[in-house]
Amino acid sequence: MDLVTIHAAAGSEALQAAQVAAEEGAIATQNPPPKLIAITVLTSLNLRSLAFELKIPLELTDYALQMALLAQESGLSGAVCSPQEVEQLRQTCGNNFLLVCPGVRPTWAEAGDQRRSLTPAAALKAGADYLVIGRPITAAADPAIAFEQICDELATVL
Repeated sequence: MDLVTIHAAAGSEALQAAQVAAEEGAIATQNPPPKLIAITVLTSLNLRSLAFELKIPLELTDYALQMALLAQESGLSGAVCSPQEVEQLRQTCGNNFLLVCPGVRPTWAEAGDQRRSLTPAAALKAGADYLVIGRPITAAADPAIAFEQICDELATVL
Protein backbone atom coordinates (compact mmCIF):
# COMPACT_ATOMS: atom_id res chain seq x y z
CA MET A 1 0.00 0.00 0.00
CA ASP A 2 1.36 3.40 -0.96
CA LEU A 3 0.78 6.40 1.27
CA VAL A 4 1.00 9.98 0.02
CA THR A 5 0.89 12.97 2.35
CA ILE A 6 -0.48 16.48 1.99
CA HIS A 7 -0.71 19.17 4.67
CA ALA A 8 -4.28 19.48 5.93
CA ALA A 9 -3.72 23.23 6.28
CA ALA A 10 -3.93 23.40 2.48
CA GLY A 11 -7.71 23.39 2.98
CA SER A 12 -10.60 21.28 1.78
CA GLU A 13 -10.40 22.37 -1.85
CA ALA A 14 -6.76 21.31 -2.15
CA LEU A 15 -7.38 18.08 -0.21
CA GLN A 16 -10.28 17.14 -2.47
CA ALA A 17 -8.30 18.01 -5.60
CA ALA A 18 -5.39 15.88 -4.40
CA GLN A 19 -7.77 12.96 -3.78
CA VAL A 20 -9.22 13.30 -7.29
CA ALA A 21 -5.71 13.50 -8.79
CA ALA A 22 -4.64 10.36 -6.93
CA GLU A 23 -7.69 8.48 -8.20
CA GLU A 24 -7.24 9.72 -11.79
CA GLY A 25 -3.56 8.81 -11.70
CA ALA A 26 -4.46 5.32 -10.57
CA ILE A 27 -6.94 4.92 -13.42
CA ALA A 28 -4.38 6.17 -15.96
CA THR A 29 -1.70 3.77 -14.71
CA GLN A 30 -4.11 0.93 -13.93
CA ASN A 31 -2.71 0.71 -10.42
CA PRO A 32 -4.53 0.95 -7.12
CA PRO A 33 -4.67 4.55 -5.90
CA PRO A 34 -2.37 5.50 -3.05
CA LYS A 35 -3.91 6.25 0.33
CA LEU A 36 -3.86 10.02 0.71
CA ILE A 37 -3.25 11.11 4.30
CA ALA A 38 -3.17 14.62 5.72
CA ILE A 39 -0.48 16.00 7.99
CA THR A 40 -2.18 17.59 10.99
CA VAL A 41 0.55 19.26 13.11
CA LEU A 42 4.26 18.49 12.89
CA THR A 43 5.50 16.55 15.92
CA SER A 44 8.35 19.04 16.30
CA LEU A 45 5.85 21.81 17.14
CA ASN A 46 4.57 22.54 20.60
CA LEU A 47 1.75 24.77 21.86
CA ARG A 48 4.02 27.81 22.06
CA SER A 49 5.15 27.51 18.43
CA LEU A 50 1.59 26.91 17.28
CA ALA A 51 0.37 30.05 19.06
CA PHE A 52 3.26 32.47 18.66
CA GLU A 53 4.91 31.43 15.40
CA LEU A 54 1.92 30.15 13.42
CA LYS A 55 -0.64 32.42 15.11
CA ILE A 56 -3.10 29.57 15.64
CA PRO A 57 -5.02 30.26 18.88
CA LEU A 58 -6.12 26.68 19.56
CA GLU A 59 -4.86 23.94 21.82
CA LEU A 60 -2.63 21.53 19.89
CA THR A 61 -5.02 18.63 20.34
CA ASP A 62 -7.97 20.72 19.15
CA TYR A 63 -6.08 21.89 16.06
CA ALA A 64 -4.89 18.35 15.24
CA LEU A 65 -8.47 17.09 15.58
CA GLN A 66 -9.79 19.90 13.38
CA MET A 67 -7.21 19.08 10.68
CA ALA A 68 -7.97 15.34 10.87
CA LEU A 69 -11.71 15.95 10.57
CA LEU A 70 -11.10 18.25 7.60
CA ALA A 71 -9.12 15.46 5.95
CA GLN A 72 -11.80 12.89 6.68
CA GLU A 73 -14.59 15.16 5.41
CA SER A 74 -12.53 15.77 2.26
CA GLY A 75 -12.41 12.04 1.54
CA LEU A 76 -8.83 11.28 2.55
CA SER A 77 -7.84 7.92 4.01
CA GLY A 78 -6.15 9.16 7.15
CA ALA A 79 -3.90 11.58 8.95
CA VAL A 80 -0.36 11.99 10.18
CA CYS A 81 -0.41 12.97 13.84
CA SER A 82 1.56 12.92 17.04
CA PRO A 83 1.17 9.70 19.00
CA GLN A 84 -0.13 11.91 21.81
CA GLU A 85 -3.18 12.75 19.69
CA VAL A 86 -3.87 9.24 18.39
CA GLU A 87 -6.34 8.15 21.03
CA GLN A 88 -8.58 11.20 20.57
CA LEU A 89 -8.40 11.00 16.77
CA ARG A 90 -9.13 7.27 16.80
CA GLN A 91 -12.22 7.80 18.98
CA THR A 92 -13.48 10.64 16.82
CA CYS A 93 -12.52 9.50 13.32
CA GLY A 94 -13.12 5.77 13.76
CA ASN A 95 -11.17 2.61 13.05
CA ASN A 96 -11.20 2.92 9.25
CA PHE A 97 -9.26 6.21 9.30
CA LEU A 98 -5.51 5.53 9.06
CA LEU A 99 -3.32 7.19 11.69
CA VAL A 100 0.40 7.50 10.97
CA CYS A 101 2.66 8.61 13.82
CA PRO A 102 6.10 10.08 13.14
CA GLY A 103 8.57 11.07 15.81
CA VAL A 104 8.06 7.86 17.77
CA ARG A 105 10.93 7.32 20.20
CA PRO A 106 11.91 4.23 22.20
CA THR A 107 12.77 4.97 25.85
CA TRP A 108 16.48 4.56 25.13
CA ALA A 109 16.51 7.07 22.22
CA GLU A 110 17.01 10.83 22.42
CA ALA A 111 13.93 12.94 21.74
CA GLY A 112 15.86 15.28 19.45
CA ASP A 113 13.49 17.89 17.99
CA GLN A 114 10.38 15.88 18.79
CA ARG A 115 8.07 17.68 21.21
CA ARG A 116 5.08 15.33 21.23
CA SER A 117 6.17 11.73 21.18
CA LEU A 118 5.50 8.34 22.75
CA THR A 119 7.28 5.02 22.75
CA PRO A 120 6.47 2.61 19.91
CA ALA A 121 4.45 0.36 22.24
CA ALA A 122 2.49 3.28 23.71
CA ALA A 123 1.73 4.67 20.24
CA LEU A 124 0.34 1.33 19.08
CA LYS A 125 -1.69 0.92 22.27
CA ALA A 126 -3.14 4.39 21.71
CA GLY A 127 -4.40 3.33 18.27
CA ALA A 128 -1.71 4.15 15.70
CA ASP A 129 -1.81 2.15 12.46
CA TYR A 130 1.71 3.04 11.30
CA LEU A 131 4.80 4.23 13.17
CA VAL A 132 7.62 6.32 11.74
CA ILE A 133 10.79 5.58 13.67
CA GLY A 134 13.71 7.11 11.82
CA ARG A 135 16.59 8.60 13.76
CA PRO A 136 16.58 6.10 16.64
CA ILE A 137 17.56 3.56 13.99
CA THR A 138 19.53 5.55 11.43
CA ALA A 139 21.56 7.48 14.03
CA ALA A 140 22.31 4.43 16.18
CA ALA A 141 25.85 3.09 16.42
CA ASP A 142 24.47 -0.19 15.11
CA PRO A 143 21.18 0.36 13.23
CA ALA A 144 20.46 -3.37 12.99
CA ILE A 145 20.62 -3.77 16.76
CA ALA A 146 18.47 -0.66 17.27
CA PHE A 147 15.87 -2.08 14.88
CA GLU A 148 15.91 -5.42 16.72
CA GLN A 149 15.43 -3.66 20.06
CA ILE A 150 12.38 -1.84 18.71
CA CYS A 151 10.97 -5.06 17.26
CA ASP A 152 11.47 -6.80 20.61
CA GLU A 153 9.64 -3.97 22.41
CA LEU A 154 6.78 -4.14 19.91
CA ALA A 155 6.51 -7.93 20.17
CA THR A 156 5.13 -7.48 23.67
CA VAL A 157 2.28 -5.35 22.30
CA LEU A 158 1.42 -7.31 19.19
